[in-house]
Amino acid sequence: MTNAFLELLKIGVLENDHIEVKLQKQFLVFLAIFMSMGGIVWGSIGFAFGLYLQATIPYGYTVISIFNLWYFYKSKHFFFVKTLQTSISLLLPFFFQWSLGGFAPSGAIMFWAILALLASITFQSSSTSFFWLACFLALTIFSVVFDAQFFQWKPAILPAYSLMFLGLNMSIIPAIVFGLMLYIVKKQEATQLALQKTQEEITAQNQALNVANEKLNKYGEDLEKIVQERTQNLKESEEKLQENVIELRLIQKYLESNNQKQQILNQILSSSLQEHDDLDDFLSKVIQALSSITFMKMQPGIGIFLRKNDGTYELRAQKSLSPQIQSLCKNIKEGQCLCGLAAQTKTVQYAHCIDERHTTTFEGIKEHGHYNLPIMLADEAVGVLVVYLAHGHQRNEQEIEFLETVCYIIADTIAKINARILIEEQNNILQSSEEELKQNLEELQATQDQLQKNLAIVESQRDEIVSSINYARRIQTALLPKRDKIQLHIPDLLLYYVPKDIVSGDFYWFSNHQALQNEVILAVVDCTGHGVSGAFMTVISESLLDQIVNKDQIFSPAQILTELDNRLLKTLQQQTRGKDADKVNDGMDIIVLRLNLAERKVVFAGAKRPLWIFEQNKEEITEYKGDKFPIGSGQFEQKIFTEKAIDLQAGDMIYAFTDGYADQFGTEGKLTVRRFRSLINEIYTYHVAAQEKILDARLMLWKSTEKQTDDVLVLGVKVP
Repeated sequence: MTNAFLELLKIGVLENDHIEVKLQKQFLVFLAIFMSMGGIVWGSIGFAFGLYLQATIPYGYTVISIFNLWYFYKSKHFFFVKTLQTSISLLLPFFFQWSLGGFAPSGAIMFWAILALLASITFQSSSTSFFWLACFLALTIFSVVFDAQFFQWKPAILPAYSLMFLGLNMSIIPAIVFGLMLYIVKKQEATQLALQKTQEEITAQNQALNVANEKLNKYGEDLEKIVQERTQNLKESEEKLQENVIELRLIQKYLESNNQKQQILNQILSSSLQEHDDLDDFLSKVIQALSSITFMKMQPGIGIFLRKNDGTYELRAQKSLSPQIQSLCKNIKEGQCLCGLAAQTKTVQYAHCIDERHTTTFEGIKEHGHYNLPIMLADEAVGVLVVYLAHGHQRNEQEIEFLETVCYIIADTIAKINARILIEEQNNILQSSEEELKQNLEELQATQDQLQKNLAIVESQRDEIVSSINYARRIQTALLPKRDKIQLHIPDLLLYYVPKDIVSGDFYWFSNHQALQNEVILAVVDCTGHGVSGAFMTVISESLLDQIVNKDQIFSPAQILTELDNRLLKTLQQQTRGKDADKVNDGMDIIVLRLNLAERKVVFAGAKRPLWIFEQNKEEITEYKGDKFPIGSGQFEQKIFTEKAIDLQAGDMIYAFTDGYADQFGTEGKLTVRRFRSLINEIYTYHVAAQEKILDARLMLWKSTEKQTDDVLVLGVKVP
């Protein structure tokens, strides 16, 4: 019964409601239920005394409340429901009192309206609560002034029961008030306990981070400098905890920001891969995606300008721009206002306020800032993206880098659509020329060769565009193995994976084929290039690995590399080697591991990539070098891949990685393999989850405001 009542209280609650709103909605339902029960009681009393007309008022309250709660369940329209419920809870007790003959005969039943005031304080604003108080006082004064007139209407049976009615009112109303207040207090206590528990968890996490910081102080020249600089600015332990809380919040904000950026870019890229008959439709989808940004302090207003044949820029798509701006900026010239400057200089124009560059203004324009980014195709500005910022918003290079990526996708899509339009125009030209060619048979022989060449060029362009679209789609739909699937076989798994662009040339691969029994196959792969070109190679490589291991059941790491090399060359039609090796550049660097954690053994083979193992009985990393040949390149006459069997011990840590982490540039130059190795030496004893966070924090710290140099992939396994 209790569970059913609690579920009834949630009929209007939404999942994303704030906790205070949830409490207000539950209080509204609570009030409606208990006052409806009172309505049933008073209606039944009136009916028992033969007061059928008067009994319709409390019964009517119950019926209206049931309808109101049903509407609340269906529509979740909180404002309407709370206004209606407060209104009837205030008015109907007064109507019922008047119908019974005023204060004395009814036992002052108007006191039920006090519950409406209590409700207005709980789920209405303070100004609205004063309105309901004024209504209550007005109705009370009205009842006092005209009480003598109402007394003339009293039913003859009531005076004998007036005292009973008064006692009933004075007992039920305080009981309901007590129940409502008790419910609120319990909800507040539950909320306070939840907040206290959350605070305790944060405190425990801060203490754990503090312990980790104390350990990190002992290692590494570079980290020691950073720790010393920070230590000089820290006070006692309370200030250290506050610093850690701020840092955790910044990391969380950074991760949330990156996640939203990835989602928006994926949404825009997915739209760009679709075939669009109308460029404006694609631009509108881009603006719709950008309007959902929360990691940047934006002011309503996003627009995309595209260059016309006369060299001016036309506003082709927008959202939330004022009518004045839409009119004044319908067509702009190079150098005009910030958008024109971005097109003219082919650089990002940033403003935190309306400055002297903002030449297009009007009376009443609101203070705001701008990001104005040129949309570049080759070396030409084919358009401008403008994003309105909150007044005073500071320039952020990561925000600019994100918007530049959006501009790159827009430019790439414009190129594809223009190419498709060009093909259609060429086809139309060919079709319209057919009749002319028939009428000029004498010139057919002379022009036939040239037309064949033109047709071949058009078909080649069309094939390239179709291939590019399919290429990008395949990259986006390629799936990496799920972390939880790998962790079923490797519980202590370190997996740090940060693509440079939207798609990556690095990937990891996993197989637990049933024929392997207690063993698994792991691969860490760095394909030629990154971004779209690298992602194409990842799709081919993942497919070949699946054929070699899962289908053909080749489990030897060295044989896997040999088969992968042969099949990749065949797939790319690049089997020529020796003197023509300069024609063959596509390929990959790869590490393949056959891992048996139960027996603590690993068999390793590498193509231009090493394997690092931190053994418990040694004080530094042991490096096992891979073979000098890459996979797929035809620059070598003969490739022989070898493998090494290695015995492991409990607590050993295995690391396989691509070159992206060590190659990252920052304000102090390249991170280098030496620094990366030093970092691994410092953190190998930590839990793998902590290692991932430290790797990410150190990379972000080193990179600072620099762009990411390459795809980053670090995979680690802790031997149980």
